[in-house]
Amino acid sequence: MKKRITDSFRRGMDGRWMCTEAATFHHPTKNILFAPGAVFGPEDTFMGVKVAKWLDSLVDARRAGLTVRLEMAPIAPATRQSPPEAL
Repeated sequence: MKKRITDSFRRGMDGRWMCTEAATFHHPTKNILFAPGAVFGPEDTFMGVKVAKWLDSLVDARRAGLTVRLEMAPIAPATRQSPPEAL
């Protein structure tokens, strides 16, 4: 079972999230590395991501019983197949 990205952070009462251990988020176009001690407020942006809002949304989704897929596998291009020939 993979560890959740939210397990590497602690949320403060003020809405800020602090990274408690090194973590990597595998985004489809880049990897985002978080270092222990990094703190992200609700309006802070890191590498184009509002980290605190993103983490809040992951926690909210988990509480609501939704599954959030964090990692995306490459999608193979569609191939067109000919219909089977009639006998």
